[in-house]
Amino acid sequence: MARPAIALRITLAVLALYATAAAGETRSARDTAELSKALYNAVGDYGYYKTPEELARVKLVLSQGATADTQTLVAAIYTKTPDALDLLIPTVKDIDAPIHTNGETLLMFALNRIKQAATDADVKMVESLIKAGANVNVIARGNSASPLELAASGGSHTYPQPELVKRLLAAGADATLLLGSDFSPLTGRGAGNLDVIKLLIDAGTDPYQVTTSGWTALHFVCQRPWDLNDTPDPQAAQRIALLLKKGNIDAFHEQKGRISVGTPLLEAARSYNPDCVKALIAAGASLKAPAYSPTYMAQYPETRQETVREYVLREAEKSPIVYSAKVAALFK
Repeated sequence: MARPAIALRITLAVLALYATAAAGETRSARDTAELSKALYNAVGDYGYYKTPEELARVKLVLSQGATADTQTLVAAIYTKTPDALDLLIPTVKDIDAPIHTNGETLLMFALNRIKQAATDADVKMVESLIKAGANVNVIARGNSASPLELAASGGSHTYPQPELVKRLLAAGADATLLLGSDFSPLTGRGAGNLDVIKLLIDAGTDPYQVTTSGWTALHFVCQRPWDLNDTPDPQAAQRIALLLKKGNIDAFHEQKGRISVGTPLLEAARSYNPDCVKALIAAGASLKAPAYSPTYMAQYPETRQETVREYVLREAEKSPIVYSAKVAALFK
């Protein structure tokens, strides 16, 4: 056989080997994609039907070598199926891999979706993620959120979750960790829940922490979920006592930024929480205190200074939907 012919046959043989390998890789990639899709569908169906048969289907697909991608893990959390999540977690390489460009993790997603009271399913999922090594001190969303902050504030449904705050602290969550602009877990809606306040203070959170824009926990002490608007708040005075630093309750702090932060009373006027506003006044908050801080007045000298009472009554008349009529009446 001529040498060119031999060379051609060798070349073709090598190309055939490459083609076979490539075909194998293509089939492997296709199989992996199909298994991932099958697993996602199985988890979704189980989340909807919640039958033993659908859970068995999840187990079957996993036994065939499927691994859970982000979409599938999110589906298990979204449908609140901790048993499915427990099956998926062992296939995950990085339990802290961001599920969004803002850095949010699976643990944060689970905490953010809890409604009024954490269900057994919610608690089990959070516990499973922590047990799997989820970082309880991760900071995401542009430095504005952490697992502890989400549990304290109640996430997107705005109901603080003291039981989950307790579990996160037990797992090593740092109560002294500050977010962007020096916000703490208490400078937010967590200040509206007495149990959360006690847990965080006991764990080391500074109840008097001042943010770079001049907020303190006391500015948020009257905040509650919207469906509690104008309802009784028998624990308001206790919360205020824990968050009020000795001195002038109407004192301003240095403020950076364009937003004017008023006194705790002025900010509470928008809370739809008349009991809490009354408690602030009883604690010494003055309706005659200035509405604008010295920092803000220096930055915007054209601003006309007015009292808290004048500010609230003017704004309540201009934007009645923002102010509870019961709260506005306290300023007349």
